[in-house]
Amino acid sequence: MASTAFSVTFPEVVTLNVGGTLFTTSLTTLRQDPDSMLARMFSGLIDTRKDPAGNYFIDRDGSHFGTILNYLRDGDVDLPTLAINRRQLLRECLFYQIKGLLVLLGGPGDLLPQGPSPPAHASIPDQTELYVVHKEMLHQKHKALWDAVKESIKVHFLSQVISDSGVLSCSFPLQQDLLTILPFLARELQEEGLRDLGYNYNYQSGITFLLDLDKISDSDLAEQHATALKLMQQQQQQLRQRCQVSF
Repeated sequence: MASTAFSVTFPEVVTLNVGGTLFTTSLTTLRQDPDSMLARMFSGLIDTRKDPAGNYFIDRDGSHFGTILNYLRDGDVDLPTLAINRRQLLRECLFYQIKGLLVLLGGPGDLLPQGPSPPAHASIPDQTELYVVHKEMLHQKHKALWDAVKESIKVHFLSQVISDSGVLSCSFPLQQDLLTILPFLARELQEEGLRDLGYNYNYQSGITFLLDLDKISDSDLAEQHATALKLMQQQQQQLRQRCQVSF
């Protein structure tokens, strides 16, 4: 049995139920790519679930999971020849965030940004269509979470702009669904104006979005102040209206 830094213990041999198909592999294989979602799951950084039989459960199609495991074992793998199968494997690769396999499939590694997201004015990958397709798929699947987190970030940041905080921040509990959409959501916010937005996450403090006001131009900062003031005025007006109704 192997223990993580956060006192979560995993067996050396792991059986996974991926969409109803069982796979057995070693803990070493699952942790082979330290930046992947599988490594984070089986290092105690992301909560894991089990099926009634006690197998670790991942709610994904298991058709290409064997290919992913073989890549993690060998660092190379034979890729599907049919275009539809390659697209399906690409989708799974993006979900599990395995950069090396993505490169083998012909996609750029920076489709999977790690750590602080690249600024919106950075170069856009040639295969940007792959990024857009996967982003739309994630947005449809996690729309409620996506929209709620996005709105919460904007409200928190705007309220902190008013108080002249040096670094704006907004934190959320660590959860698998949010980690899945994290790089895509962050890039969308960058494209909408928060160009230097960054983020970090760990088991103890959760996921934190950060924006350093010192990196924002005076014109951008003035615009955010004006937006924040307008938002506060709207909130105050709504509060007065509710008070009048209550009486």
